[in-house]
Amino acid sequence: MRRYRERVPDVDGVVRAMIAAGLVDSVGAIENDHIAFRTMGVPHLGIASFEKIFMHYGYAKRDYLRFDGKKLDAYWYAPPVARYPRIFISELCVDELSADAQRIIRSYTDEVTSDPVDSLNLDDGAAVDQFLHSPLWRTPTWEDYQRLADESGERPTERAPGEAPEEPDGSAEPTG
Repeated sequence: MRRYRERVPDVDGVVRAMIAAGLVDSVGAIENDHIAFRTMGVPHLGIASFEKIFMHYGYAKRDYLRFDGKKLDAYWYAPPVARYPRIFISELCVDELSADAQRIIRSYTDEVTSDPVDSLNLDDGAAVDQFLHSPLWRTPTWEDYQRLADESGERPTERAPGEAPEEPDGSAEPTG
């Protein structure tokens, strides 16, 4: 949770409030019951690529879920042991978006020319950790970010945690 707390400033305030309310004794008492990942339904990316990481570690693919309003397909994955969190992987159905949104997304994701998980040593925990915290394409411009947010009704999360799209002046917009 360290990286998450570093990248999302509100987490510390929420944790302090939970401790003050007696919900938990310390930050160490907080456990994730699930972790969610969003992928892109484009060549070399998506659920079929990303799930390989978790299946390698013994997770079992479970129910298919469809979110029509968000244009998402998803699955949840059961952990190999009960103390691990469930994994939820969704995939944005890019082909269901407007031509403009598809063009924007592909202008970034086309930079990925092969399945990145295939070149990852899944037995190297540090390499997997680094992969999960690294972007696969350049950071979207603020204009592109806004355009996609307008269409999807939510702020895109298809970037490494804590990365903010660039404002037109080159500065970063806060994401937390």
